[in-house]
Amino acid sequence: VHTPESRTLRSGVVEVREPDVPGVARSAAAHLCDGFALGELREVEVARRIGAGRDDRGLVEVSLGVAPFLDFESGLNQLLVLGLAEDGVPPPAPRPPGEPATDGRWRPTRALSVGDLSPWRSTLRVDATSRGGAARGAAVVDGARLLGRVVRADAAGATVAPLSEPGFQVIALASPASRPDAIPLVLGSLRSRGADGTGAPVLVWSPDADALARARDWADVHGAPGRIGVRLFTGSGMSLVPRGLLLGRTTLELPPVEAARPDAGEGAADDGAASVALEIPLRLEGSARAVGGLRVHLGEAMDVVPEAAR
Repeated sequence: VHTPESRTLRSGVVEVREPDVPGVARSAAAHLCDGFALGELREVEVARRIGAGRDDRGLVEVSLGVAPFLDFESGLNQLLVLGLAEDGVPPPAPRPPGEPATDGRWRPTRALSVGDLSPWRSTLRVDATSRGGAARGAAVVDGARLLGRVVRADAAGATVAPLSEPGFQVIALASPASRPDAIPLVLGSLRSRGADGTGAPVLVWSPDADALARARDWADVHGAPGRIGVRLFTGSGMSLVPRGLLLGRTTLELPPVEAARPDAGEGAADDGAASVALEIPLRLEGSARAVGGLRVHLGEAMDVVPEAAR
């Protein structure tokens, strides 16, 4: 917050308000913005002088910031455009969560080789070329299941990093395995730890205390406090990776929220903010890597689309 109206205001809820400006015509839809809560106003440490200790408040530069109620760090998973209704124009039908994209930008491809010269990598080579539209970051699927993403494309083919590649990152949504029509939980970014002894990918979720509390509330609504079987899907915010591609099934183990709170030891946060303190492993079941029947997502529209998730 760079230009607050009042220097004495140090906390509170930040909401949108479209003011009337003299001489400027107010939009007919401006009132639709009023009242939307953006976040909580907090004091934020922006600099600390060299040698300043935890209690040297005079050597710390503090400014005002907004802690958002919605976490956009991992991208937008849903975007709502609010406008005035037009006579005779029906609203668009909502898209069900978890439905794979059918944007017509899929091309069949086949595996050329499996494996990598480096023993710690597990890449796959496919025949989709850069000239044919394959690009870095493009999704490669087996049916409606995400197999991996293109990490390099050239005139001879493309190299694909699968979900089991250590360090692979994906934005994910969780849907209750017993209730596929339920509102999904936005997990955000997951990072692959590699494959376990059976070859199943192990993804790591690192929630802070607020995210963990939301997840526990979500699990409670679905009658599974602390432990719930889920199906994971891709979320929005990744270029060339459509929302709704299946990642696999897993069990979401949710420890008490206190496990993600900063401890009281040396170096712990002293402003009451939650810190990322957990790594929750998620083993994906039924996500074995295939070598046939693959498709790659391209920038140009194609006629072939993934099959519906089963």
